[in-house]
Amino acid sequence: MTQQSCDTNVKDLSLRYVYPTYHYQYLRPPEHYEGWYRMPIGNWQIPAKSQMYSVCPNAIYFVVLTEELPATLGEEPKELKTCIVNEEISPNCLLDVVVKIRLCGERIHYYLPYMTWQESWTPYCFVPSTAVFLPPEQPVIVKPELVYTEENIGGRRMLTPSLQFKCMPETNRTIIYKVKWYIDDVFTKEYGPSTDAEELVLNEKDMGRDSLGFEVKCGVIEVNETEDSSETLSEPFYAGFQASSEEITVSKSSFEEVTIQQTVPMGCQYIEGEGTSCSTTVSLYDDNLSEHPCDAGISAVNADNDDMCTNQIQTLQKKDSWDSNKKYKFRVATVDSNYDDGKEFGVRVQIGSTVDHAIWKGYTIENIKVKVTDTGTYQNKMCYSHVDPHMRTGDGRPYENQREGYYMLFQHKISDIEVQERTKYCFGGGRGPVCACAVAVRAGADVFMINRCGTINFLDFVNCDDGGIIQVEKLNDAVYKIITPTGTQVIVKLLGGRYQSTMNIDIIMSPKDLGNTQGLCGNFDGDPNNDFVLKDGTQASNNNDYRFSESWRLPGNINLFTLSKRVLEKWAARNEVTCRCVDGICTVQKRRECGRTANSITKKKCDIHSRKKREMGPEKHQKEIDRLYKLMQTSRPAIVKRSTEETNITTEEADAICRESIYSSPAIREMPDKTAGKNPEKLLGNVFLVRFNL
Repeated sequence: MTQQSCDTNVKDLSLRYVYPTYHYQYLRPPEHYEGWYRMPIGNWQIPAKSQMYSVCPNAIYFVVLTEELPATLGEEPKELKTCIVNEEISPNCLLDVVVKIRLCGERIHYYLPYMTWQESWTPYCFVPSTAVFLPPEQPVIVKPELVYTEENIGGRRMLTPSLQFKCMPETNRTIIYKVKWYIDDVFTKEYGPSTDAEELVLNEKDMGRDSLGFEVKCGVIEVNETEDSSETLSEPFYAGFQASSEEITVSKSSFEEVTIQQTVPMGCQYIEGEGTSCSTTVSLYDDNLSEHPCDAGISAVNADNDDMCTNQIQTLQKKDSWDSNKKYKFRVATVDSNYDDGKEFGVRVQIGSTVDHAIWKGYTIENIKVKVTDTGTYQNKMCYSHVDPHMRTGDGRPYENQREGYYMLFQHKISDIEVQERTKYCFGGGRGPVCACAVAVRAGADVFMINRCGTINFLDFVNCDDGGIIQVEKLNDAVYKIITPTGTQVIVKLLGGRYQSTMNIDIIMSPKDLGNTQGLCGNFDGDPNNDFVLKDGTQASNNNDYRFSESWRLPGNINLFTLSKRVLEKWAARNEVTCRCVDGICTVQKRRECGRTANSITKKKCDIHSRKKREMGPEKHQKEIDRLYKLMQTSRPAIVKRSTEETNITTEEADAICRESIYSSPAIREMPDKTAGKNPEKLLGNVFLVRFNL
């Protein structure tokens, strides 16, 4: 039984009778027997019948091939038809012989049968070969590559890239081929017949396309003397960008990662020796959102750097190699307007304007579909803190918190958003029910506060360093709506009567809050049974023992009611940018300035705040803020009815009463620069002078 696979027991066929253009080997018993023999290093083959004359001058009879060498070869043996010829008599075969050939590593093996012929010897003659054996059963595929043309520009060499496609596997140079090319299933060009693979390529000028975004395939035909072979077609090859999914599905409360991959290389036009910048960008964006930035839509940012809208592509010079496995990653999320946003959007992939490879210019993939999925869990859900204070989590779990203090009511774990509240005894006196008297909403470096706990009523921005990304609407004199950049709404109702100086706080949850919140509002994941998560991550079943609410008391270093100098990160430090892309040129917007209605007081408040800070200077402005903070911390004195009897009111209490009356007045709060030239501090001094000179 003959060996059929590669092993280490194969005999070497030594080089005997070696000449510059051939060597030959006799097989004689007992030295040689029929079997597998490993050829020496180098590419040697049995000569073809057409080569029979003068290839082995010292032999009269020898073995020649009567068919072509196979184009593909591996460890599985293939039969070769050969015969014995007599060079001096005739080219006709005297005896047909079947040998076998296989490729083991880099060495060719022949299975050589022993034959008795002319005094018991059989010569095998081997000649050098240029044949290249391809792996077996390798399908025909389309392979893209770059070529460069050179042009002399003022004594300097400019190289310009172009794209071409090869039909692989490469042709065996001993076989003649024709190659047909098809673009989008339409016959485009035929090359050949030729044995040279370079003469069978489809080049950029023959593609008949100005831009990428098409399918190309090739068909290989082997040309024979009698009849051509049938056409072997490759699979279609898409030339351009491919997205990881033709349809993207994303939830309103989360994001999806999408990859874009080049299927063909991108060249760079450059002058040799100059430091040409060879790069461009690829972007993924929603056309409608770019034109109408306050609509609902889809935002995509660089997944590896969410401060960037685009991914950078390194275009190639002649010396560079292309990494066909390189992927460009984008993080895709919804940009929400309201609960009734559309469920389907379209995004496009576009190459940057700086590309100088002609066939890549202006290339886009249009209308990749994005489907928005949500369970509706977030819709019409509200967390609140009402007087007395009756509390409810975002998932609808009611509980009580009858303790004074400062609390984290709502905190978004991903975005930089907080809603803090302060509670106090509703009717004073150190006992009775507890009510909310202050709320502070923070997004990035913007903080808006309504504070009725102290000797002044404060309703203003205490910080506007993010330029007003919190939108505040005055619905009427007693109701304010505060909208965060993620769409969470905080409705504050100022109460009067027996609940004077207190408030109700309602937080209407947004899609981006789902599963991303913590604090007294709970974790808002749709399950009310797990709402009481303490700050350390442990779970409580309720708030009867106050462990849950106590864990969310504010430490001094983040308390917006007591710490006037808290260092705040700007919104862009922890949140994705918004991208506005037009024709492949994308600009970064650090925040989305939307939601300002006719009732919005944000711009006016922030403009006044910024102007005062600028005019007073940072140091004096901070002193003013500190003074207001002190008044907000000072408890309201009991105001008694005026009588002729001596009252026990102190100078400090009188000062607090007067300051509250003056500084909390609408004129001073809203128009501090329009007081008819009167200085409020001088006015206070005059009041005290009159009061104490009586």
